[in-house]
Amino acid sequence: MKRIIIVAIALLGVMGLRAQPDDYPARMNRNQFLFSPIYLFDATFFVSYEHLFRNNSALRISPSITISNSDNSIFQNNFRSREGFGVDAGYKIFLYEKPHRNANLYMGPYFMYKYMKIVHMGYPDDVADIYKIWGVGIDTGVKFTMGRFVMDITIGGGVRYPLLNDDPNVPLADDILDINYKGIAPRINFCLGVTL
Repeated sequence: MKRIIIVAIALLGVMGLRAQPDDYPARMNRNQFLFSPIYLFDATFFVSYEHLFRNNSALRISPSITISNSDNSIFQNNFRSREGFGVDAGYKIFLYEKPHRNANLYMGPYFMYKYMKIVHMGYPDDVADIYKIWGVGIDTGVKFTMGRFVMDITIGGGVRYPLLNDDPNVPLADDILDINYKGIAPRINFCLGVTL
């Protein structure tokens, strides 16, 4: 799975190395660091690094880490603890020629992978489940840049595929919010950040 992640990030990087116009502002801050306050409600710390290219596009890499127990999550309460990490990478193509303008629309592909260990309360012993989830799809959104402050609102969706305990025969969930849901799934995010 690590090879798939590396290949996906490399492909997204190559897409960003297209020819770049000479009239693009050379002194513009093209690196941005953002975080998502929405994920904090699910005990997940989600940060994002984005590099704006001179060809009206950007490459985004977003790692995340989850650490929680059953008392500090608003989404699930039938577990003793959750620990995991994820990586989300995307390529953005901006609608307007200058991606650093005050407001700009974008669209582009994304790839995500998440590893999660969930310990369920059981008798006589607790039971641990390992989830490996990957997905691909399309993101659309709008980015606001006000000086060095950045706000990014994303709405998208794509294919989501979970694998529980490396067993493809485990029954899948019907609820689109369940971690073991397989199928087409929407996604939404809200990030705040600064230019570097």
